[in-house]
Amino acid sequence: MFPVMALGISLLAIMLTMTLVWLGTRKTNDVSIVDVFWGLGFVIVVGGCLVLAPSTDTRTLLLTSLISLWGLRLAWHLFRRWSSHSEEDVRYAQMRANSKGDFAVQSLFKVFWLQAIILWIVAMPIQLAILNGQATPLGLLDILGILVFAIGFGLEVIADRQLRQFKKNPDNKGKVLRTGLWAWSRHPNYFGEAVLWWGLFLIACAVEGVIYTIISPILMTFLLVRVSGVRMLDGILKDTKPAYADYMASTSSFIPWPPKNS
Repeated sequence: MFPVMALGISLLAIMLTMTLVWLGTRKTNDVSIVDVFWGLGFVIVVGGCLVLAPSTDTRTLLLTSLISLWGLRLAWHLFRRWSSHSEEDVRYAQMRANSKGDFAVQSLFKVFWLQAIILWIVAMPIQLAILNGQATPLGLLDILGILVFAIGFGLEVIADRQLRQFKKNPDNKGKVLRTGLWAWSRHPNYFGEAVLWWGLFLIACAVEGVIYTIISPILMTFLLVRVSGVRMLDGILKDTKPAYADYMASTSSFIPWPPKNS
């Protein structure tokens, strides 16, 4: 019963957090800040579980450290991107333009609470691994998970850095980044994020019963490919950057792969 209660408390905590963030957007009319709290939300959820079920076993400390490293790094990266723009992110601007009624109110349900529920589900393997913590030594599955996480995290960090450096040059405005990791994938940062979540799952599922939460990394991968990631950005960039259609024809959408001749 205790894990069920703890999961309920963690859900309420992230819903309350997102509600407070939403209240802040009532004056700014910019819901883009929600992206910053995507990574932070996982830190809040996992940290809450750690408070509710204090444990010093190695796997718990490992998972908490890795999710904090990823979440805080991503939050800082997205905060810098958000603070450098004076306009709302194009994805949310389109949602606002297509909404019927008061989008400011609708965004609480369609954006903030929806993301809160999704991240709570995605974080389920880590939550259960902490709440059902077992003081067993790290094994081959944990080592494999660490390696997979490291590969995914490295890809995401490098891809974000390459894109940030590219955008810093005013001569690149309206152009498409086609070097580095971006020569092999149109969305290497999203691919890296999907990979690292599979790594976290591998570590977590060393705890009994967590294997049944495999829906979590599957959901994250699906969202990155078919919902808020690859599909959505491809549609936007194809309409806003003339060279993007050629880039789509020659470059893998998600999994890094040698480019074709366009």
